[in-house]
Amino acid sequence: MKMQFNRSTVAVAIALASAPLFAMQQAPANQEPPKPAPAKQEPAKPQEKPKQETPAKPEAKPAAAPARMAPVSIPVTGLTPEGIEKVKGSLTALKQPVWVCPACKEMSDAKGTCTACKKELTAENLPVFATVTPDAKAGTVNFTLAEGLRVNLSELERALATGGAKVDTAKLTLAGNSVLMVQGPTSEEDAKKLETALKSSKLFSNVQIDHKAESRDYKIMATAGEKAPTQAEIAKAVEQVGNGFKLVDVGWYAPKRLG
Repeated sequence: MKMQFNRSTVAVAIALASAPLFAMQQAPANQEPPKPAPAKQEPAKPQEKPKQETPAKPEAKPAAAPARMAPVSIPVTGLTPEGIEKVKGSLTALKQPVWVCPACKEMSDAKGTCTACKKELTAENLPVFATVTPDAKAGTVNFTLAEGLRVNLSELERALATGGAKVDTAKLTLAGNSVLMVQGPTSEEDAKKLETALKSSKLFSNVQIDHKAESRDYKIMATAGEKAPTQAEIAKAVEQVGNGFKLVDVGWYAPKRLG
């Protein structure tokens, strides 16, 4: 039995067969289109730290010249232009025997070893003045001492005598660092009594006594107060201690610089 198809029947059949395929090809109206895949990002490069400039080293400055002892001016009488050369020659010839470390330059009054490097100290005879200038017109002798050295008034008087001059002790004051040579009783109790009396006299801002047991000799390192004391004031303060204490000489010293 043969089936007969007309054109309308064939068209309907084709439409029905293709409908599912067409539906599959059509995206739903409310469906968003697929998003494009994110572009590949290159890994972030580590940020380079800014280079720190090395600070320029300060230029080395030359070492400052070491400070000298403050100049001392002592009043003199009888100093003439004719006698100045003799006086200056005698003053510049003044020397102090000391023991010095050849390496560290440590200085001592006695033979021994260096406290820093333990080497043996060697004996030397050093000029006491860094500068010295007698002035006949002003009637003074002005000087600065070499580092670590000292000079006594008795030594100055002997040097001045070569030119017919002498120290005017009535006007003499001891400013700055001075050395007092005292004689008196030997006991440690008396030594403490002397030290206490000098400190309470208000003539000095600092007093240090060097005294060996059973010795009558006292060496006192003192620093003047606001007003420089006269030799007469110092002698009076020493004698007031009693027990036979007596000022026998005075002088000046330049402390040894450290470093």
